[in-house]
Amino acid sequence: MPPVGTTKASDMRQKIFQRKFFKSNKEAARSTEFHDLTFSERMSADSLLAFAESSIARAGYTFTTKRSRAVAAKMTTTDPVTKTIWLAYGWDKKSIAERALVLIHELVHVRQAEAWGARKFLRRYLMARWRWIIEMQAYTVSMKATRALGLSTDGKAKRIGKSIHKNYGPWVLFSKSEVVNSTVEILEGA
Repeated sequence: MPPVGTTKASDMRQKIFQRKFFKSNKEAARSTEFHDLTFSERMSADSLLAFAESSIARAGYTFTTKRSRAVAAKMTTTDPVTKTIWLAYGWDKKSIAERALVLIHELVHVRQAEAWGARKFLRRYLMARWRWIIEMQAYTVSMKATRALGLSTDGKAKRIGKSIHKNYGPWVLFSKSEVVNSTVEILEGA
């Protein structure tokens, strides 16, 4: 039995909205505005990490390690207001390649905040449509960096799609498979 208040017509409107959402946002996520970071083939993890750290530092950001084991502390985040990169709990235990790839992702967020301004970046990040676009732009660049390090990308796009669905909601209107499939389509074409 369908939930109270739903009809076949409302379900159809929702599906049409979802298709339009992902079609228009795939184009925005593929935007090359922040994809100008290029990586030489077979780049070393050390040089990629040094590049990311120095680029972020030149933008005036500082690095601070989270001290809590809470769920939010497991993710590295960029705060454009305080110009801080909050490094995930256990950062020092990550491999150099893992740290490099995370900081390349965060570097894209730094560049987005510089281009749009901190307040506009935060307003956009709080809206589900924009959050997906913002994250897809950053993940697209980190996928390119993954390939430059010579690391496998097998299944990575699907894992990212699941992570986006889980962590970057609200995805009330979108099924997990729609978010994952759209994410995979973009990242595997990067």
